[in-house]
This record gives sequence, C-alpha cells and structure tokens, in this order.
Amino acid sequence: MSGDHNGHAEITAFFEQLGELSGGTFTIDVRDLLESDSGTVAALTTISALRNGENAGFDTVQVWRFSDGRASSFHEYHRRQADINAFWS
Repeated sequence: MSGDHNGHAEITAFFEQLGELSGGTFTIDVRDLLESDSGTVAALTTISALRNGENAGFDTVQVWRFSDGRASSFHEYHRRQADINAFWS
C-alpha cells in the first residue's frame, strides 16, 4: 500500500483498495488539526481497520498542502511503519 499515488484517479483507487482489503471497515478518526497561514494542515489521526480477523489502529500524522482551495500534496507518517506494512500485507 505504500508508495506514491498521484492524481485523483490514483488516490481514489488507493482508498478503494483499503476499503476492499478491510471489508469496508477502514476508518480515519481525526483527533486534532493544526493549520498554518501558508496553506499547510497537519492532522493527527488514528486509522483503524479489521483485516484477516485482526483489528488494528495506528496513530498517524497527515500533512496536507493546499493551493487555490485544493489539496496539492499529502504525506502520511507512522510511528510503527513495520506494523502497518505487516497488517496490510
């Protein structure tokens, strides 16, 4: 699931795949938002899903950049990347 996803179609396909792999249980819970005057927003989130009988939740930081009212880039950071990779593999 890791990697670069560019454009609306690839991003949509990425989230559709998360939904399929989790049987529709994938969720993102936004706990806090931090924004700057430069158009950058950091979201403190927990992503959760049920897969292969395992229920998992991972704390993440999502960094969004906006230009002209539209998202221009997105990066997600995980403290436990190896656990996330194992869960989605």
